[in-house]
Parts: sequence; structure tokens; C-alpha cells
Amino acid sequence: MDYMNHLYGRSTKIVKEFDRGTIHKIETREHKICYVTVYPIFAGVNIMFNDIHATKLDVPRDCPDDGIQRYELNHCREGKFETILRDGTNIYLEAGDFAINPFSNYSQGSRFPIGHYHGITICITPSELDREAGILQKCFCINYEQILEDLCCKNTLFLKRATPEMEHIFHEMYHVPEAIAIPYLKVKLQELFLYLCTLQRQISFNPREYFKKTNVDIIKGLHQFVVKNSEHTYTYEQLSSLFHIRQTTMKSCYKSVYGRTIHESIREARLRKGIDLLKNSSRSITEIALEIGYSSHAKFSEAFKKSFNLSPSEYKKIVASSDTDRLIGEE
Repeated sequence: MDYMNHLYGRSTKIVKEFDRGTIHKIETREHKICYVTVYPIFAGVNIMFNDIHATKLDVPRDCPDDGIQRYELNHCREGKFETILRDGTNIYLEAGDFAINPFSNYSQGSRFPIGHYHGITICITPSELDREAGILQKCFCINYEQILEDLCCKNTLFLKRATPEMEHIFHEMYHVPEAIAIPYLKVKLQELFLYLCTLQRQISFNPREYFKKTNVDIIKGLHQFVVKNSEHTYTYEQLSSLFHIRQTTMKSCYKSVYGRTIHESIREARLRKGIDLLKNSSRSITEIALEIGYSSHAKFSEAFKKSFNLSPSEYKKIVASSDTDRLIGEE
């Protein structure tokens, strides 16, 4: 099976071959061009560096049943990645996150909400590993296949949010000198699996950090609701009841999808509305504060200054300045 087609879709072609690997170009329906640099480390192991500048990649919706177990390991360096897996799991990767998924639990398409994604994908087919890989596993007392099988219990996704250990391992992989890429990546692969071995021992004690599509859909609706109605104050209990979702699931799923808490999203929406009113209305700061959901001028000023490092009154004075957008980080 062509693992490139499985991971990136059928619109891939080699645009450059060099001593240590190949560079593939992916053309998308958006007419965006993405590149993947592939290094064959061992027979059965390929490491790919992703340079994606698109909002989505269309991939085959199924995986040929050839009876061979394969795994994809993904580390997000920058950007955001989203997909729905065969078993209904929604996965979101942000900077520093790491995931392992069996090919049999295939993705139904890749989405990149902010339009770019940089990371590493490692494709491993245990049955194709060569003698060199076997010797290294023996030297380091690790077993790729067993570790992957244990972490992906019953062929499901394994997800690990960013950790300092994972950051250390992958940071060096992104900065490997080209001249020593293959031997260096071989060493880093052993380091990665030594770390995964520690997670393997802990797996029965750690909760899985992903959520079913039904919960993610609820959370997306909840997000739209609180942002649209950010001038109102809602308790978690009220939102949980309104959207028929347990509070613990609601809070953890929201943080997983949006990278912040519900209250942080409400505060951000309020401040954006406040900025718009400060720029485009003649209302007083107190009037604006009350309209966007703050109980007083002081509460609004405190939140505004914490986010933008200047007070609403200071912002109002420089609102005509060409540097205003830069100061508040508007897009």
C-alpha cells in the first residue's frame, strides 16, 4: 500500500530526489501547495517533515485491508490539525501535541483551521522492519510493535498533550543538520520509543485525552453561543444544562478543541466588542463596559489592560494612530 496516498491523498508527486530522501508536493483543491520531505530511516520506517499551507487535505476514506498493521505517529510543531477518525473520534493537535493512530482507524480528511501546519509524521510498519532496526531495539531493550500495540489499545488513537520531554525529543529532530539526517534520526527514534516505553507502563492510569464527534459538535455549538452572547454571564452549571453535556466533559472537551477555557473565550469576545465600540462609537467607557458585560468601568479596564497592556482610555486616545492594530494584536 502507498502510505503517502493514505496519509496525504492521491495528489502527491515527487518533485526532488536527493541522497537521503525525497520531497513530495501536494496540490489541493484550494490550489495551495504543500510539501512533505521524506526520509527512509529503516525498511518499514519513514519520517516525514510536513510543510502544509492549506485549510484541508482530502484523503481516501478507507484503508485497504491487506492484513498488515501500520501506524502513523504525529507531532505538531506549529499550527493546528483536526480530523475525524473511522471510530468517530475527533482529534485536535496543537503545538507540542503528539498522537499515534493505526492505519486501520483511518482519517476521514485533514483540516488545518488556521491555514498552516508544521510537524513530523512517522510511518511505521512493524512487519517490514529490517535487521538493523531489530538490533537497535534489542540494544535499547524496546519493542516498537509491542509499545505501539499497547498505546493504541484495541486499534484506537493514543494522544499525549505537550510535555517537556516530548518537546526535547522533537525539537532536535527539526534542527538536524542535513549531512547527518539519517543516522541522527535513527538515534532520535530510539529516544522517542524509550520515552513511549515509560508511557506504555502508565497507560492504564492515564485517561484518554480525546472526545467523540457528538461531544465536539456540542462544544462547537456552545462556543458559537457564548461568543455571540458574550455580554451575558453564564455559569458552567447553566451551560451544562442548556447544552445537555456533563460539566467535566464540557470543560475538558472545550479546552481540547479551543485551547482555552469557556470563560477565557467569553472575555476575549467581550474585549473585541469593546475595541470595536471604542473605535467606532462616542459612548463613554462606563457605557461600553456595561454593554459588553462588565459590571463597572474598573472591571473593564482591568481586563483590557491585562490583555492589551494599556487601558481603554489610553487606547481611545491613540485610536486614530496607524499603530493601533499592532498594539492590540488585531488581525
